[in-house]
Order: sequence, then C-alpha cells, then structure tokens
Amino acid sequence: MTYSSTKTPFTQESDTSISPTGMRAVVADDNEALAQTTGWMLELLGYEVQLAADGLQALAISRAFQPDVVLIDIGLPELSGYDVCRQLRADPAFAHSLIIAHSGWSQPEHLQRSQAAGFDYHLVKPVDMEGLEKLLIALRKTPSDTAH
Repeated sequence: MTYSSTKTPFTQESDTSISPTGMRAVVADDNEALAQTTGWMLELLGYEVQLAADGLQALAISRAFQPDVVLIDIGLPELSGYDVCRQLRADPAFAHSLIIAHSGWSQPEHLQRSQAAGFDYHLVKPVDMEGLEKLLIALRKTPSDTAH
C-alpha cells in the first residue's frame, strides 16, 4: 500500500503482488492514520490498495490504478471529494466503479450533495467496517457488466 502526499514526506510501500480477489481500491483521505487503517482493512479483505492524501492525487492514482472501489473523504485538500467523484463519474472507465464518500459530514445537505455528485454511498466517519465489508462483498457478487 502506498500513501502519497504532497504535504508530508512519507511513502509506505507494501507487497505489490496481485490481490487474491483481483479487486482494487483507492482510499483518499488527508488523515494519514485513517487512510492507512482503512487501507489495511481493505487489504485484509483481499483488495490491492493505493492511498491518496488530496483530491488531485485521488484522481491521478484512480486513473492510473483503475480501482473497483474508491473511498473518498469529502473534505480533501486541493480538490474536494465531491469534485473528485464528479470527475471520475464523467470518465467512462469508472462507469462500474463503486464510489463511496466517507466523511465526518453527515448533515442532510452533505448527503444530498454526495448523491448529486454521483457517489453510490455516503458513509459517516468513523466508518462502520462491518457495513463497509458488506458493501464490498455485495460488489464482488455483482456481475462486472452491471452498473452501480
């Protein structure tokens, strides 16, 4: 797992072998500890994971990595999570990707903005790992030609 940040000089490399599930995920969060924890949980579920620390990195990493799942913090620096989602949704390569907002923002207007931006789900931090796992298991059972 790699965590990219333009603001801090850390990069953590992990095993780059293919994941046992063949599934890929990007976690975009400017909170390093939360991003790494979520990434580790996804790795335990069999995902190959890349991490991003801001919205611009989330776009670049997602476009290069082509993940099945993208978890995006709404309040990212450089480019908001809403804008990241809109740009990914505008790209046909992400037509079948599950894009999940994970945010501390849970007011009705934030949920409405998430839906309008194109997020499939809006999870409130701290993310319920059991609930996230159920979503991801459902994704694995979904045929790849079925839109989310």
